[in-house]
Amino acid sequence: MQQNALNAVKDRYHDVTSVYMLPATVHINNQQRLNRGDGPIVLILAPTRELAQQIQTVARDFGSSSLIRNTCIFGGAPKGPQARDLERGVEIVIATPGRLIDFLERGITNLRRCTYLVLDEADRMLDMGFEPQIRKIIEQIRSNRCNSLGTKSGQGAGAIPYSDT
Repeated sequence: MQQNALNAVKDRYHDVTSVYMLPATVHINNQQRLNRGDGPIVLILAPTRELAQQIQTVARDFGSSSLIRNTCIFGGAPKGPQARDLERGVEIVIATPGRLIDFLERGITNLRRCTYLVLDEADRMLDMGFEPQIRKIIEQIRSNRCNSLGTKSGQGAGAIPYSDT
């Protein structure tokens, strides 16, 4: 019974993530191909490494048939493999705010090509005190070219700015 409940939660999360992953995939397919050194086209921010890794699982499912590459960057893991993925070029970056800012400040990646932003569990990120980091990241994205989505914990996508009321 517990396994069935766990699978139901996992399936539900996959469905919720698909709400923004499917349009992100379509968006990527309508863009020019990346060149080496280009930053990602899609940026998905998540509050925790566990959530970021779950999102990457869904991103792999969507990208496997369309040759869309992704990477997951988060603290608590070696920087080398994450940096190499970014330098090779990936269409989707799934990241926690702190590690992404570290890589942006070191020049390992950039957000010049980013035209699709998702804040997964935006309310949780704000509750965890990530607002300054999120603002710093958003400042590096050209707002006139970016489609933005924010998700409330456990719910589907909605437009930014996020409000809990």
